[in-house]
Amino acid sequence: MDKIIIDWRLAGWAENALVVCIGLALAGLAFWLVCNAVKDVLDRAIRYEKLRKRKSEEAVNRWVEVYKDEHALRIAAEQKAEQERNMRKQIAKGAKQNG
Repeated sequence: MDKIIIDWRLAGWAENALVVCIGLALAGLAFWLVCNAVKDVLDRAIRYEKLRKRKSEEAVNRWVEVYKDEHALRIAAEQKAEQERNMRKQIAKGAKQNG
């Protein structure tokens, strides 16, 4: 049996076309990877900003609650002090009238 040898030869333009196609495929892959990395970075930045904003809002809400509680206590203390002053004035008036 005779040995059959098949010699594959591509035309010069076909080789160039394959190289261009492979180059485009690699460029597309690189572009996709870069875009994906940028998207991930932006997503993480957005999540971080939302978390920071939420924590900031929670801190402000806690501060408002504490402020309201302390304000109510201060008003109650001022009212009690005013009552004590009025009581002392009345006692002093009564002592002057009796004395």
